[in-house]
Amino acid sequence: MHPKRVKNPKAKRPKVKDKQLDAMVKTAWSAGWWAVRLASGHVMCYHPTDMDEKVLVNNTAGDRHVIPRVRGYFLKAGLKL
Repeated sequence: MHPKRVKNPKAKRPKVKDKQLDAMVKTAWSAGWWAVRLASGHVMCYHPTDMDEKVLVNNTAGDRHVIPRVRGYFLKAGLKL
């Protein structure tokens, strides 16, 4: 589990408007990742053990390439979706 999750056990995960992207953030959160909403509205997800590994998740799927791209970033980081 990410150190910030350990320090903040009551923290809630940020929500994303797109259902498929929100499901990915939810899966990452339940796997121990830390997630924060950025000023741009996107959500940055931080890997639980590799502090250099992070995935930027768009708030909405602006085009058809966003969902497969984000899924690929999570898979590359080692998250089973």
